[in-house]
Amino acid sequence: EAINREYNFKLNQKIEEIKNYKLEKENIINEIINLSSRKPFKLVHFLSRIKNQFILGSFREKKKFLKWLKRDEEEILDDRYNELIKILNKIKNKN
Repeated sequence: EAINREYNFKLNQKIEEIKNYKLEKENIINEIINLSSRKPFKLVHFLSRIKNQFILGSFREKKKFLKWLKRDEEEILDDRYNELIKILNKIKNKN
């Protein structure tokens, strides 16, 4: 019986660790979402798109950039140039 109590105690500790990990992960995700909506990060995203998509990109990418500027629905969802969203997606996909 002592072995069962010790096993249950360790199991409950692991369950608490997992709950804390999930809570911490959700807090990080929410903070990234909050940060990505602030002006400095929007500016970084805009400058990244200008440099990588409009200046250095192919003709096709330049057209996509112009569509994005016009707020085209398809291009708004393209987050390749938003570093915070890349981090967010990595965190979401990690177990």
